[in-house]
Amino acid sequence: MTNYFGVAKATAFVICAFASGAAASTVNVSADPGQVYVTENGIGSSSVSGASLAGMSVDVTYTDGGAESLTWERALTASGTPSNSHGAATSDGFDLSLGWWEFTLEATRSVSSISMSTLGLGAMFDIYSVGDDHIDTPGTSRGVAMRVIEGDQDGDIGVTFANQVLVRDHMVGNDLFTDMTIDFSDLDAGGFEGRMRFVSDLDEFAVAGDLTPLSVSEVPLPAGLPLLLGGLGVMGLMRRRAKA
Repeated sequence: MTNYFGVAKATAFVICAFASGAAASTVNVSADPGQVYVTENGIGSSSVSGASLAGMSVDVTYTDGGAESLTWERALTASGTPSNSHGAATSDGFDLSLGWWEFTLEATRSVSSISMSTLGLGAMFDIYSVGDDHIDTPGTSRGVAMRVIEGDQDGDIGVTFANQVLVRDHMVGNDLFTDMTIDFSDLDAGGFEGRMRFVSDLDEFAVAGDLTPLSVSEVPLPAGLPLLLGGLGVMGLMRRRAKA
């Protein structure tokens, strides 16, 4: 659909990630409002565990042309009971997991892209960190789009967020989204294979499932204007060099 937030599609910023080795990737982040949603009750917590993401859809494409759609599930403890903190999406040759903060990706089959959608769940991605040129949604704290901690490789990683989330009566802010896609196809290897740990921040709704599509006519002009202005610029440049 065509909507009031189309100008914000130009939004993009760059993060140069680094790991302990010589390899370093540039993380290129962009955000497309897409279908905008509104929450009536706002944000409840900035702490989202992997177990809370049960039911999240995870679509994976591989460099060999294969693809599969996975469903995120709560992990099992040593006693076989569902974990209260950990969850994962797993298949043959692919495992993406999360505890309280760090995602861990383990792939023995070269991955081209991963798409995650929290739509219909109680969480959303909070993509801005301290110092970025952004408009914070009331109730959110420091966000992170994607920061690689371990397993970095040379080349570019493209990260795209879609389906913006606004809080009713506080419709300012351009930091919350339901969908995240990670594109590894521009790494020097043509895809990702191995083990990677990375951080992508998620916040929790005050009331799970409290999300409805927003129509253009619902957007008050004073609140919509900052969103348009925020979408015109390139947001923050953060560069860090890989350790020798």
